Amino acid sequence: MAFKRAFPWIVTAVVMAATFAVAGGLTIRRDRAEAARSAAASPDVTVSQAEDDRAYARLLRENLDQGRPEEASVLAQFPDLARREGDALFVRGPRGPRGDVASFSDSGFCDGFDQCARWRMAGVVTVGGERLPHLTFTHGEGELLSLLIGADGRPRVADVGTPSGSPDGAWLVFGNESDDGGGVTVYRADGADLVPTASKGASCRPQSWQDATRLRMSCLVGPIGEARRVEVILARAKDGGWSLIYPDGKREPLDAIATEDGEPGDFYEGWSEKGYRRLAS
Repeated sequence: MAFKRAFPWIVTAVVMAATFAVAGGLTIRRDRAEAARSAAASPDVTVSQAEDDRAYARLLRENLDQGRPEEASVLAQFPDLARREGDALFVRGPRGPRGDVASFSDSGFCDGFDQCARWRMAGVVTVGGERLPHLTFTHGEGELLSLLIGADGRPRVADVGTPSGSPDGAWLVFGNESDDGGGVTVYRADGADLVPTASKGASCRPQSWQDATRLRMSCLVGPIGEARRVEVILARAKDGGWSLIYPDGKREPLDAIATEDGEPGDFYEGWSEKGYRRLAS
């Protein structure tokens, strides 16, 4: 399965993901951090250098721990699907507590573009008859990336925004609400594959399904900086096409995505460089 997909509204140069905001007090000058790391390896460590080293270690730990209290409440709801052990998040398969199928390790100091890796358990999405752990990923800057992990430890899909599965498990919608852009993508469940079928550059977030073919969404409309939030319905027509229906009755059809029958979406292949390890055989 390939791992690199690009839509007009998604930048995939490396991995686009959003940062867990780093408070100003946690931001550290890179030259100071490098000096602290060098001090640890120096045979003549001064008191000042040692203090720098301890300060960096403390700030790094605080940086790594961001978002984990919120994650802990999610993990408590799904102990059969995921667990955290230090800086590593483990996803479990159908074999139970000892059936870890993949691990996702945090690393680096998040203070700039592509400086780190942060994985968090965000919930569970049911689609295609499976309960798939929903993980989020950030590498320091950019938009938050969401991944759904299969029971075999492989990413089933990776996209920007919030995922939502239809009540019948046949459809998966990603919606990215952003005041400087955004996008909506619809996937069709085809066995173990999630096949992208339609997309639109619209700033929308999934809310709740009215039935198997109608999803209520919250969308931002209007110029950047002056956008207002409205309720929009994403609906599937009898001909199979999808459209966004606005309060004034306006319809915006989603653009069809050309994929061969049964062909899954493309994904980014560099997850192993960002702390992903598949453990299932």
